[in-house]
Amino acid sequence: MKKFFALFTVLFTALCFQFYPVRADNTANLSGYGTATSNNYQNEDRVAMYAIDGIIADGSRWASSTKVTYDETLRLYTSKSQRTAWLAIEFEIDTEISSAKIYWHTECAALGHYKLQYSENGEEWIDISDTSYSERSGDGSPESPYLDEITFDPVSSKHFRVEISAGETESNLGSIYEFELYGDISQYDYLNPVKNDLENSDPDTSRLNKDNSETYIIIAVIAVGAVAVTAIAVFTIIKAKNISKGGPDNE
Repeated sequence: MKKFFALFTVLFTALCFQFYPVRADNTANLSGYGTATSNNYQNEDRVAMYAIDGIIADGSRWASSTKVTYDETLRLYTSKSQRTAWLAIEFEIDTEISSAKIYWHTECAALGHYKLQYSENGEEWIDISDTSYSERSGDGSPESPYLDEITFDPVSSKHFRVEISAGETESNLGSIYEFELYGDISQYDYLNPVKNDLENSDPDTSRLNKDNSETYIIIAVIAVGAVAVTAIAVFTIIKAKNISKGGPDNE
């Protein structure tokens, strides 16, 4: 009998965890909802769009065309074109972003610093963070990219970018596998045709936002009840067989 109650307790606990929902954060990478651009790129295989395709691979990254070099005559590091490179994402709607992840390629590992920025008009830029490069784990390969995670107070805008400044190294200014911007994915619910149809066809759309906890609890109770009835029936049959055989009653 003790074994039966132990089994019942385990099943009850497992079913409660299975059917009762654990609320998840709606935060997601929203970069894919935008369009990526840059002030330059290394070649056609290193254009901006590859930095928001969700793929971390050597064949899918953005790299700037600006290369920092050392001038022996001037005795300083210069670049063959610009001293900065930037990679931007433009959204169709104002999008609230609260964090970012940048997966860097090894080519930019030793550069000076970069800025995460946003703009209200796509022309004048405001700093969100001004970050110096630091020692990172990994080697900058696709299997072990350099990763920077930046968290900040939520910013709502259509325009975001990372601006990379030249440092004292002979290397490309910037090369990024993925530039990820994180925010609440419900901002893009309007792109969900199923939800749109429900909202447009049902005058009372409040039900779409209701907490479904009661439904899950009912399902859990029914499931637990079914398991309990089945377990009792099996226990009764086993006990009856033991009695009919003259065996001991192992309660």
